[in-house]
Amino acid sequence: MTTPSGQIGFSDISTELGTSSTSQRSLNDSSVRALAGKSSGQIGLGDCRGKSWYAYTTTMTNYKSRRSVSTTSGTANNYHRIYFHQNGSITTNGSVESGSTRWVSQTGSPGNDFDVRVSVTTNGAGSELSNGMSANTWYRLNADRYFEHHVSRVTNGSSSGESKFKVELRWRGNNSIKDTATFTLNTTAFKAIDADPGCLWTGHEVETKNGFKKLKDLVIGDVVRSYIINGLPDESSQRRWEEWQSSELSGEPSWSEVRNMEITEEGMYMEVNNTKCSLSHPFFIQRNGLFGFCRALYLQAGDKLLKDDLTWGSLTNVKLVKSPLEVLMLDVEENDTYIAGGYVNHNGIQKP
Repeated sequence: MTTPSGQIGFSDISTELGTSSTSQRSLNDSSVRALAGKSSGQIGLGDCRGKSWYAYTTTMTNYKSRRSVSTTSGTANNYHRIYFHQNGSITTNGSVESGSTRWVSQTGSPGNDFDVRVSVTTNGAGSELSNGMSANTWYRLNADRYFEHHVSRVTNGSSSGESKFKVELRWRGNNSIKDTATFTLNTTAFKAIDADPGCLWTGHEVETKNGFKKLKDLVIGDVVRSYIINGLPDESSQRRWEEWQSSELSGEPSWSEVRNMEITEEGMYMEVNNTKCSLSHPFFIQRNGLFGFCRALYLQAGDKLLKDDLTWGSLTNVKLVKSPLEVLMLDVEENDTYIAGGYVNHNGIQKP
């Protein structure tokens, strides 16, 4: 809206400011001076002609975000959220697939001058409007708000779903909708993997004392390349090895004997750079100056992985592939690590 360019009265100013046209006004009111662009000095009604209080533009495009979450057995208790922030930005706790979204003010902060309304158009697996929001209701952005998507109960393997939300923005006190976009949240939830064995694709190679072999060709008693990590707890210590971290790394190349192995098929797998593995497979990494093991599903941008030549390599690609894969669970001793698939790995079978 804009005030008249000709004859103007206080009712026009009040309406433009988003209040009742009969509201009591003075030319010295801070909001009137802000509308007129006169912070001080003389001011008259003529200074308020052709002015817009809602001096904001909005830019909001369709938005797609994907998130993979790990759940406790039988429940999907992690949420995929999109946040509407008071400062006028929109963020998500997943990865953006395509597009971007942000509404931008020309002057000042848009937070208290925008309303947002969300409606669920496709409820793929369960959605909730949160932080005091209800569907199809306008809310003033005077506080951060969010809506979320979660998948249904997970009892084995994984469950996934997609929800779409129609998001509308308008300026405070103005019923005209300024922008509309569709937000798509795609979530895949997995049964908790922390107690599952890690395993690599059977087609990857491993060096033995008798030369290189594919993992699927290993036999009990083969001796494979390993790496001794000083200070790493033994796997018998109730998974203390998985919680172990160190700010310093010392170790040396070694060999370990294959004591146990099992070939299985995963319904989906992770691709880590050029290595294929189960979601739960543990790689030896460096993150924020700390060394330790991390499951493939939990790898993050910026992680560095210890390669088979014992140098550090950057994580350049990590993605979930929804196709079956034949994998090998491998138990080695005396060291609980083995080098295969291009990286240093923790062996994948926990002994009782």
